[in-house]
Amino acid sequence: MNREKNKETAFTKGIEYTWRFFSSVKLTISVLLILAAVCIIGTIVPQHQEYAKYVDLYGSFWASFIIATQIEDMYHSWWFQVLLCVLTMNVFICSYDRLSVTWKTIFAKKPHFEIKSFEKAPNAQIVYAEKSQTEVVEACKRILQKPFKKIHVEEKQEATYIFTEKGRWTKAGAYIVHAGVILLLLGGLIGSIFGFDGYMTLSEGDTSRKVMTDNGKREITLDFMIQCDSFAVEFYKSGMPKKYTSILTIFENGAPVLTKAVEVNSPLRYKGVNFFQSSYGQLPPHEVTIKVRNKITEKEEVAVLTKGDTFTITGTKETFTFIDFVPHLFSKDGSMRIDDVFVGIYQSAAGTEEHVLLPFKMPSFDERRSEELVFSAVDMKQDYYTGLQVTRDPGVGVVYVAFSLLLFGCIVVFFIPFKRVCIKISPSGSGTNVWAVITSAKNKMALPQWNRQLAKEISSAVVK
Repeated sequence: MNREKNKETAFTKGIEYTWRFFSSVKLTISVLLILAAVCIIGTIVPQHQEYAKYVDLYGSFWASFIIATQIEDMYHSWWFQVLLCVLTMNVFICSYDRLSVTWKTIFAKKPHFEIKSFEKAPNAQIVYAEKSQTEVVEACKRILQKPFKKIHVEEKQEATYIFTEKGRWTKAGAYIVHAGVILLLLGGLIGSIFGFDGYMTLSEGDTSRKVMTDNGKREITLDFMIQCDSFAVEFYKSGMPKKYTSILTIFENGAPVLTKAVEVNSPLRYKGVNFFQSSYGQLPPHEVTIKVRNKITEKEEVAVLTKGDTFTITGTKETFTFIDFVPHLFSKDGSMRIDDVFVGIYQSAAGTEEHVLLPFKMPSFDERRSEELVFSAVDMKQDYYTGLQVTRDPGVGVVYVAFSLLLFGCIVVFFIPFKRVCIKISPSGSGTNVWAVITSAKNKMALPQWNRQLAKEISSAVVK
């Protein structure tokens, strides 16, 4: 029996300790400081890089540490998610712990009024009326009923007190802000756990549903197919890209459902998945225009070839075959680099073969062979692939609601006042004396005007 009681006592104490721990403001400050520190680290340390990149930047030890602690993808790391969970629970429990006390005050059925709390209030107004006390009381009640609705009347000695208030619910403004913070953290958690940030590359005509994340370590399969119908890039005169556009089509069950031109800052969005134009790159050209010139006769001939094609020079048995494209070639000593080189095989009439290099940017390069026939690459069909950043964040909707609550809560806290009114009506000689005041903890600059306006309305109603 004693053991069971001890177990219950230990369990209860454990619950109480856990509750005190999560309701501590010190915990809030500590977690916020830790989050601020790790966010600074996440800003300094490049995210989503290869191990070799971190080795170049920080050395092998720190590179291994960054990978092991998931700092390279910090905002999706387990420990960052734990921090968000702790902060969410902390804010929720702190709010709940204090709301249980404040709730009765906010939603009091019969608000409590104390005359003493009004007597020393500044900006009080006095109006004298040559009417009976009863008439003045009724007039004041009519004035207050429209803007304040609920009115409380007390009789004390010879005086009549009229109390009313408006905006008590604004005491909940801080809790609206807390709810916004909690939803903001929950939205971040949902996005971190269930969302992803990856990439995919597509050539023209390619279709895929695979998205690579975590530097290519993890593959995500989409519920639909996406196809790159075409890709176009425009350049400035300097050679820098001016504009690049991908025409993308979404397929479901083999049928196209959406087509959109995707540019930088103009993404395609479908079923919560976003496709951003992120980059592009060149693919080896699959088509080249070869020009052959006879040095003796100056006769020229042009042929359009794809990889593996052979053409025979008119009137001869000599042939040229396009066999490959090499993006970069270097000289034996490494001092010279040649870009965009087409490789072909020239076969003479005697049947001998010779490899021919045709740099696209150096049309006279083949003249070094000192042969009768000179070949050059004069045009090529350049193909590109499009690089797409693919993201999904199911917590975005929650975050939008959170920001709305935060904005509304801040407006309530700082700009919507909780007004309390006290009017004391007492006989004075042959007439009636009216003492009135409005109090509020917010917008104190407007209090004098509110009080003067109340006095003006009372004066208009009771003064002949």
